[in-house]
Amino acid sequence: MHEEILRRHLREYREGSLPESELLSLLGSLSYEDLGEVKLDTHRELRRGFPEIIYSPGKSPEQLRAIAKALKDRSGAVLFSRITPSQAVLLREVIEDLDYSEVARAAYRRGAFVKEGGELLVVTAGSSDVPVAEEAAVTAEIMGCEVKRLFDVGVAGLHRL
Repeated sequence: MHEEILRRHLREYREGSLPESELLSLLGSLSYEDLGEVKLDTHRELRRGFPEIIYSPGKSPEQLRAIAKALKDRSGAVLFSRITPSQAVLLREVIEDLDYSEVARAAYRRGAFVKEGGELLVVTAGSSDVPVAEEAAVTAEIMGCEVKRLFDVGVAGLHRL
C-alpha cells in the first residue's frame, strides 16, 4: 500500500501538481498515523514484512473504530488480537471483509505474501491452552505459514504425540 501511495505522490511531484513541501510532509507521515490517543504504525509492514497487530483489550469502541477506519482501505493483512465478540461486531461494521475467530479471539483480513512463511506446528498440552494456540496459529497463517495444529496432547502424556 505504501509503495502505491509513494509512487503516486512522486509522480504528482514530478508532474508539478504536488509542491515539494507537501511531498516532504507526506513522506514524514508514512511512518505512522496519528489517531489522537492511538499512534498506528503504518510503516511496520515495510520495515518488518507484516503490519502492526492491534492488541485490543482496554481499547474503547471509539479507538477501535478509528483504527478500523484507518486500516479499511489499506491493502494487506489486518489483525486485531484478543477481541471480544462485541468488538468483532463493531470492527466488521467498518471493515466488512474482516474474518473473525471466536476461539482465537482475533479479527483479521489476509494479505498477499511474496514468499511463503514455511511450516509450523502449534501444540498444546491441554484444552485450556487452545485459545492462545489458535491465536498463534491464525497469526502464523496470516503471515504466510502453513500451520498444523495438535491440541490437548496432555501435560504428562507424551505418548499421545
